[in-house]
Amino acid sequence: MFDAARIRRHPFIGQIEFHATLPSTSDLALELIRSASFTSPLLVLCDEQTAGRGRGSNTWWSTRGALTFSIVIDAAALGLRRDHIPRLS
Repeated sequence: MFDAARIRRHPFIGQIEFHATLPSTSDLALELIRSASFTSPLLVLCDEQTAGRGRGSNTWWSTRGALTFSIVIDAAALGLRRDHIPRLS
């Protein structure tokens, strides 16, 4: 579904992690951040997600064709003010 090669060529994306199926793109993004093995901006995307989550206790799953991703950015490196960070989600 996704053209991962095209996304990798985009100058904004520092690292892309693409998987056919993931429990949660957010969980993998957090794992990569904690291990410090990532380049910002980090994009984690998948064709199918089996245990996605959102704000509060919202959970979901997705099938092929859904736009399912998480992105991690370094707000300071992009010059974003701290009070604007909540607007990103």
